[in-house]
Order: sequence, then C-alpha cells, then structure tokens
Amino acid sequence: MSKDFSPTTTVYNLKEVSRLITYIGQHTVDSEQVPICSDEIPTIVNQLIQQLIWKYPYLDQVLQELLDELRFRV
Repeated sequence: MSKDFSPTTTVYNLKEVSRLITYIGQHTVDSEQVPICSDEIPTIVNQLIQQLIWKYPYLDQVLQELLDELRFRV
C-alpha cells in the first residue's frame, strides 16, 4: 500500500465514494417507498461493493487499465 494512502483518513475524502454515499442516502427506497435510514447506508454500500465490485470477473483487468491510464496518460 502506498505510504500516501491511509484508509481510515482518506476514504471519506474520495470524491466518488462521497458521491455514492450521498446518492444512496438520497435515492434509495424499499419496495414500499420508505427511504433508507442513515444507519443502513454503510451496510448497503458494503453489499453493493460485494455484488458489483468483488464479483466482477474482469476486476484485475480494469484495475490494471486504470493504473496504466493514471501513470502513462500523455
């Protein structure tokens, strides 16, 4: 892990993570149209990551492409 990255202090400073958390808090409702409670958001975020990220079959390929873009874009 990079010495510049500290998960405990940096995760909430990631713009897209904050955007996702905000989106979930503002737009997520159950089948009866009851909005999500703030204490449910972390669980939903974790479940979303499990379903969409960890199960994605090309995760390593996407990570490599993103890192290459970051390092080698002209």
